[in-house]
Amino acid sequence: MVALLLGLAITLAFALIVELGNVVGGEPWQRLPLVLVGLLFAGGALGALGTLIGALAREARSASLVALLLVLPIIFIGLVPREVAPAAGWISDAFPFAHAVRFFDSALYDASPWATLWQEGLWLLGLGGLFGLAARLGMRRLSA
Repeated sequence: MVALLLGLAITLAFALIVELGNVVGGEPWQRLPLVLVGLLFAGGALGALGTLIGALAREARSASLVALLLVLPIIFIGLVPREVAPAAGWISDAFPFAHAVRFFDSALYDASPWATLWQEGLWLLGLGGLFGLAARLGMRRLSA
């Protein structure tokens, strides 16, 4: 829900800037439903990853530190173009950040975004399910 609300606020600000700036080719209002779906998928996958980190760390302060130490390098790896470092692309694909970026990029800018939206949406759902299952198993281990 936090991802949806914060993302919606950012998306509305983006749409207003495009509208007020008379940017040609911008279709933020028509693409808003696609962005909202992406926000739900990405927020769920990232939430599941955070839950997994919390389950593995076992303590709130440790989980916060571990999350920070893991997330920043993963985001930076996701910014490296695949053509420059293919290994960085493979590592980045194991986490939801790069998939979310491709989903939003396609939802906002592609003339026909459907193939990319399906592919990246399925990736986000799959990663979210995988991380959620691993977090559930981790929590069972903690409570046993």
